[in-house]
Amino acid sequence: RFPQGDTRSSAIPALAQSWAGSEPVKAVEWSLSLPDSEEKTEAIDESIRTWAALSPVELAAWVGKQPSGGQADHFRKLASGVLADDQPEDAMRMIARISDPGIHDDALIHAWRIWSQNDPETAQTWLGSANVSPEVNARLTKGKK
Repeated sequence: RFPQGDTRSSAIPALAQSWAGSEPVKAVEWSLSLPDSEEKTEAIDESIRTWAALSPVELAAWVGKQPSGGQADHFRKLASGVLADDQPEDAMRMIARISDPGIHDDALIHAWRIWSQNDPETAQTWLGSANVSPEVNARLTKGKK
């Protein structure tokens, strides 16, 4: 057991992140089994981000087996943020599976902004053919001519 305090607050997420580098399923499942706390949330998030960076296909398959809704949507949002740098089209495919409209739109905007900084032409081409709501399109193109 870890005693309460700063060491615990940083050690639990760090342990989960490190473990996710070699056994991501076990790291995420362990993180999910922790009592509700800030450490649990951070451990889950770090595990998912690490898994997304190392093996996004396996993560997507695992998330696809989870009950739909808030938790799976959160996992997809985290993973899409990681993927947006190097695999933006994969990020957009993951975002397309988010069921909650608010989480979906926030994840899409976040990922698209990363993509548009890294590869503006391709990101703009994708946006031109994407089926996004007028509200999201306005948020994405705000300030662009």
